[in-house]
Amino acid sequence: DLEWKGMSAHITMPDRGKDAWQACCQFQTIWGKKYNSPDQDIFFGIGKVQAGHIRNRIPDYTRMEMTLRGTTAQALSTGLQSIGTLCELVQAFSGVTYQISLGSHYPPVRQDQILFKEWERTCHSMNKIIVPTAWTAEDFSFFTQRYPSLMCWLGCRKDGMPELGLH
Repeated sequence: DLEWKGMSAHITMPDRGKDAWQACCQFQTIWGKKYNSPDQDIFFGIGKVQAGHIRNRIPDYTRMEMTLRGTTAQALSTGLQSIGTLCELVQAFSGVTYQISLGSHYPPVRQDQILFKEWERTCHSMNKIIVPTAWTAEDFSFFTQRYPSLMCWLGCRKDGMPELGLH
């Protein structure tokens, strides 16, 4: 998670404060443009944001509850370092301080290449498609560190029916 701490001021006098919400927005705008594309080896998503305490003051506090996923342990480490570097830039620009706190940590899902090739062959023989890497199955990732594993989604729906997402 990422917390931004600024200084509250009356909403009509924002120059007297340090807006934690704006720092949060700057971070997300820059990060989203640079890192959140499907061809990256890391993925960062924000699930929940809380900011401020009252409607007529700029927020002195913003908390982002987020997820960082990676294809490898090195990618996760690099992603975390990149978040810290970007936070430093936002802090230097805005004067709003930040704190990164690590919550649940899951290793990347390792797909066994032999199992994957067999799965791929089976899908092609049935004229089914293989979807690209999905940033899911964090609990399953612990098993993949120890046992040859394959993560895939099986589903059923009639043609013309909409796809339904997770959760």
